[in-house]
Amino acid sequence: MTVTTTNKRAAFDALAIGSAGEHIACADLILQGYRASIAAAQLSYDLVVDVSGRLLRVAVKSTRFAKSRPGRMGTRPCYKFAITRSKSGVKRYSAADTDLIALVALDIRRVAYFAITESVTIQHIDCPDHPTGANKYGPKNSIRKRFDDLPLARALEVLGK
Repeated sequence: MTVTTTNKRAAFDALAIGSAGEHIACADLILQGYRASIAAAQLSYDLVVDVSGRLLRVAVKSTRFAKSRPGRMGTRPCYKFAITRSKSGVKRYSAADTDLIALVALDIRRVAYFAITESVTIQHIDCPDHPTGANKYGPKNSIRKRFDDLPLARALEVLGK
């Protein structure tokens, strides 16, 4: 198989986006007073963080900017994250892989945290400047998620730490 320049550029972009997200999430944890570090490559998690003497594994998912949801006319822009271990979306994270998921919006440098026990395969988070309130798309989407609603403390509480 020949690797083209386009394929090389796409691979570089994906690696750069992932690396940037890892660094932003690590900095966010450190600035909150935790000891955190970027983990070695080829692991199922990207960071380790010391929470009260216990090391927790953190998988980081990053996106460059907010987009309108596909197939929905007039929808609000939001940040979309695919929370899987593969590009095909087949392999989901489990408690054997990681403890926490950090979702990073690169353009606004914001991080949302989820415990692995509440993780789903796709997550949408509203832009910070979008008004809060009920969603017009029905009960399935009636609660909007925002970065301010998803701090590390909440994820740790769900995790039971």
